[in-house]
Amino acid sequence: MNWLAINREPVTVAELKLDLAIELPLSKLIEAIESLLWRSLIENSALGFTLQPVVMESVTESLIEGVV
Repeated sequence: MNWLAINREPVTVAELKLDLAIELPLSKLIEAIESLLWRSLIENSALGFTLQPVVMESVTESLIEGVV
């Protein structure tokens, strides 16, 4: 979710996999995305996946607090 907030724009699964700092099997990444979709935390569009706007702001705020 952090990387979806950092990207701010829709990203594909391939782009998201490249962003991750850890090596994660593609099957696990897809499983995580499906779980987030099921919980309505992310949106799926023709351009890729992105966070719901309210979730985006919450995750962004949390990232900023963590850095400060």
